[in-house]
Amino acid sequence: MVRDLVGTVQKHKAEMGLLLVVGPVTKGMREVAEKSGIYANPLTGAVYPKVQIATVPDLLAHKNPKAPTPLLPYVKTRPAAQSVATTDVLSSVST
Repeated sequence: MVRDLVGTVQKHKAEMGLLLVVGPVTKGMREVAEKSGIYANPLTGAVYPKVQIATVPDLLAHKNPKAPTPLLPYVKTRPAAQSVATTDVLSSVST
């Protein structure tokens, strides 16, 4: 399973991958995940494992995978000050 995920991450040029399992993680699974490489966040320089394995009990115990803080593309921006007065286009057209 981990090898499949590593191959998929490489094939699709994904930054990271996460495998969620119900049962215990074996030593072999951890070794394959550790050998998959790292992801370096270009904004912060922080380094994360490229492929991680999480178990359901870990998630229920609030042991979250290591991942960069997401940058939300829908963050509200401050409105720009209106420097140009709005004009009625129709009134400036001569008839």
